Amino acid sequence: MTGTGMDAKRKTVPLSSLSEGTPAERSSSGWYKLYNDTDMHVSIYRQEWDKPKSLFILAPGQTSSEYEAGHEIYILWITNVGTESTPITWDSSGGFSCEYVQSGYTQSNQVNNVSSFL
Repeated sequence: MTGTGMDAKRKTVPLSSLSEGTPAERSSSGWYKLYNDTDMHVSIYRQEWDKPKSLFILAPGQTSSEYEAGHEIYILWITNVGTESTPITWDSSGGFSCEYVQSGYTQSNQVNNVSSFL
C-alpha cells in the first residue's frame, strides 16, 4: 500500500479518545499548513494529544488548510488513488487504528513540507 519501501505501522486510537471532554491545552501557539512536496498522494491523519482532529489526502503540489499549531501528524503514501481502502480500520469497541509510515510534529507559523517528516 505504501509503495515507498517503508514499512507501514499502526496508530491505535481507543474509543475513550473519541468522546468529547475537556479540551486539551494546545501544545503550541500559532498555525501551520502542510505542503505535499513529494510526487505521490499522501494521507494525513492529525491529532492533538490523543484527540483525533482530521484525516485527509494531499495531492502532489497541494497545500492543506491552515490549522492550529501543536498537532502530531501521521503520513501514509497512497499509490493507487481511488482504488485503495482507507488507512483507518474500525474495531468492535468503537475505536480505530490508522496505518502510517511516518509521524512527527509540525512546526508553528509556517508551511511544513511533507518530505521533512520522512
